[in-house]
Amino acid sequence: MDSTAGHDWAEHGEEQPKRHSKLRRISGFVFSGFVVLGLVAWGWDATHHDHEGGHGVPATAAEIQVEMVDGPFSDGAGGTVTVTRASCYGDGEQAAAGYTHFDCQLVFDDGNSDEVIVHLLANGEILFVSSAAG
Repeated sequence: MDSTAGHDWAEHGEEQPKRHSKLRRISGFVFSGFVVLGLVAWGWDATHHDHEGGHGVPATAAEIQVEMVDGPFSDGAGGTVTVTRASCYGDGEQAAAGYTHFDCQLVFDDGNSDEVIVHLLANGEILFVSSAAG
């Protein structure tokens, strides 16, 4: 029951208390939920990679550029691709010897080019994924 029913607010020189809509009352909870959801998504993205296992030995951008043009790579569909030119820079946290992630602009033997994210894997392999794929 409304305790303000039957109270003459004007008679006592008081203003009637304002009632907030349900939407206004829950908006703080909704906003907080979005903030929490954003933090969870950011944390998941920061801890999940495009590959299984840990990272390999850090390297410099110059070392990766040489490795990228050293031979063909598996394209994941049973074929191979050959990189003719690579321009790379380290991405993420730098270790004493370099990085384990790189952003590279690659030119392939067919003349196509792509901006890729390169991962140095613990088993000595190099994995690269088109930055347009993510």
